[in-house]
Amino acid sequence: MLAVQVTVFHIWKQRDNYLHNDISLPLSTIVKLIDREVRNAITGRKVRKRFDCLRFFLTPFSFKLRRKNSNNRL
Repeated sequence: MLAVQVTVFHIWKQRDNYLHNDISLPLSTIVKLIDREVRNAITGRKVRKRFDCLRFFLTPFSFKLRRKNSNNRL
């Protein structure tokens, strides 16, 4: 599903770029852009799982929760 979304996005982006700016990229460049974006998305998702605990502590909800707990201690 990710590859389809990225492909549609880049094709639409190239269409708009051609219609509005009269600039066209070669097919090989578009394929490289699609490939790079899919690879980055997959790599980012693998790394993100390792930082779930850290993300919990950095969310605004957790700050409010920690403030409530610290106020109860006083």
